[in-house]
Amino acid sequence: MLDLLSCVVVGRYAIPGFTGYSMSKHAQVALADGLRRELRKFNIQVCLVEPGSYKTQLADSTLIMKEVQRHWELLSEETKTSYTPEYYENFISHLGILADDTNPNISEPVDAIVEAVTSTSPRLRYVPGTFAVKLRGFFMPLLPSRVQDLLLSKLSIGLLLPPSADQVE
Repeated sequence: MLDLLSCVVVGRYAIPGFTGYSMSKHAQVALADGLRRELRKFNIQVCLVEPGSYKTQLADSTLIMKEVQRHWELLSEETKTSYTPEYYENFISHLGILADDTNPNISEPVDAIVEAVTSTSPRLRYVPGTFAVKLRGFFMPLLPSRVQDLLLSKLSIGLLLPPSADQVE
């Protein structure tokens, strides 16, 4: 018997500006790991499919921008001021770049799921996507935290961090 879970590869590391999203995906990775270990005695295999980012409605930059704009408008003026309009504009720009950089080959994660379900000996993890996605998914968790921080900051080029509390007047 097979139990198949799917979550994106950022469950293995957190990208600046997407901490909440990465955290929720990390919980899915932990769930798959825990279930795999617990259900082994019942001969239930658990595997995880961790695709990169694909061109789907979830990655539609127009929809994402509208939703971010809606949330921004709901914030108090104090919160907007503490984050700064520059941070917001850079975040929007960064989201557009990430959304435009999605993989159009949606058959890759589907093929990984089919392989996992039909295989007599499925792998523990499938990471469909570009070579860079596979490399990050495999090596990033093995690196020291400071090296991860440096590399992941490169994924957030142009994303200004909000000022610290002591920098706000």
